[in-house]
Amino acid sequence: MKPENTETSTTRRDRLNILIEILCIAKRGAPKTRIMYQANMSFAGINEYLPILLRSRLLTQNLEGKKTIYQSTDKGIAVLNLYSQLTELINENDDLTNQIKSPPLYMLAQH
Repeated sequence: MKPENTETSTTRRDRLNILIEILCIAKRGAPKTRIMYQANMSFAGINEYLPILLRSRLLTQNLEGKKTIYQSTDKGIAVLNLYSQLTELINENDDLTNQIKSPPLYMLAQH
């Protein structure tokens, strides 16, 4: 029997973690395919999440030549910073560390 709260490669990410990961990847701007591959998402999945971030004004899309580039907005960066702070506070308690499924802190680092 597998112990509870053990992360494996098949562990599903929750919606918030996927949104945060997309914002992290798009900090410097990225086309949809790069976001899709780096976030390990399907085409259908990326097409579900990008509109949510665009409607929330956490992400913008700009046309550069023939490519659409997605980039985290100032509001999106602020969300990443708050999420990073919250994750650090939660992870201060060693008892909870293995229960939190969050992107690695290096992804959330301020640039």
